[in-house]
Amino acid sequence: MYSAVISSFATRGALALAALTIANGHVLALDVLPDERAGRQACERALCEMVVKREAAGGPLTCNMVKTWDRDKIKKGGESGKLSWGFGDARCSVAINIPRDQLMPALAEPKYTLNVPTQTVKCEIEGSDAAVTTISVEANPKIEFVAGKADKLWLNVGKVEGDTIATKFIWAATKLIDGVGLFHTAAITEINSFVHEKCPEIHAGKQ
Repeated sequence: MYSAVISSFATRGALALAALTIANGHVLALDVLPDERAGRQACERALCEMVVKREAAGGPLTCNMVKTWDRDKIKKGGESGKLSWGFGDARCSVAINIPRDQLMPALAEPKYTLNVPTQTVKCEIEGSDAAVTTISVEANPKIEFVAGKADKLWLNVGKVEGDTIATKFIWAATKLIDGVGLFHTAAITEINSFVHEKCPEIHAGKQ
């Protein structure tokens, strides 16, 4: 479920922040890495196995996720929610580690609040000038479930380290996201669709 949260928010520019990549004095676009899709798919399969089998015993959800976004896609997603994206391409990564005993009750209890342990998202971003910036964001997402489905969520961004301009953007985006619910409806829809529709197909090997 956390993978769906990161994907949804970052796609819309909320966490798609980080460093400018430069070579020979020129800014280079952030190309999609050869293995990043395979890594995300492995993470999705691990989560879906937990969701479908619903076994209480077992290890935590641990996996690495990396995703690169084209500037135009981020800009389009941000503008649809009144959030202006003034940077370039972006790549974010997160090492997910969530205990199984925190995930499973979300699907079984009538009401349950999933408080995700602190996760650190590290990003790279392409800029229009020749400056290099790095961004690291700590977040403790909270998701309220009702009858096994996500109902409300908060990204709960904590410590943000990096370039001042990008940091200010993070805080502005966080205020819109957690304060007025920007992108919440889309993120909740994506989480529920992934967990209850896509996971059975992924676990069955149909995707």
